[in-house]
Amino acid sequence: MAVLAAHDVSVQVRRVSQAGPEFDVLWARCKDDARFTVIRDRRWVQWRFLECVSRRYEVRLAVRAGEPVGYAAFYVQESPGGRSCAYLAEISCMRGDVGARDALLADLVASLPGVERLSTLAVPGTSTYRWLRRRAFLTRKAFQVQMVPLSANLPLDAMRDPAQWELSGAAFDVI
Repeated sequence: MAVLAAHDVSVQVRRVSQAGPEFDVLWARCKDDARFTVIRDRRWVQWRFLECVSRRYEVRLAVRAGEPVGYAAFYVQESPGGRSCAYLAEISCMRGDVGARDALLADLVASLPGVERLSTLAVPGTSTYRWLRRRAFLTRKAFQVQMVPLSANLPLDAMRDPAQWELSGAAFDVI
């Protein structure tokens, strides 16, 4: 499992079964953190995770002083040999709120007794990737994403910079 840093004890994490208005509030705060991203509002969380028919995701919401500061979505898969692996599909917080990210990761690990491995996807060069590496996540095989521009007006130079993006495996439906 990951190496856990001391997290902000003012952050409380709870499981949610419905994506409420707190996810819209969180999205309003986070949407300007990256130039290119997937909209992560209440509709996204509800559709992508809580109503997913192919996997049983669990969503955890982080709150500080009554305000939403992040969420994590994950699922656990049992292997035929009786081993379990957890997949962190998405963790969403303001980029600078490491305390919220750490609280979500600590809560996730604590909720997974008996799970042997926690895996996720992150784009190298992004803040999420750097945070995961500092938490002892290992690099594995990489994959590439390619884009076919359908407009001549796209800011292609900015789009080549991973620091401009905030993406997760959930955005590609691969985790």
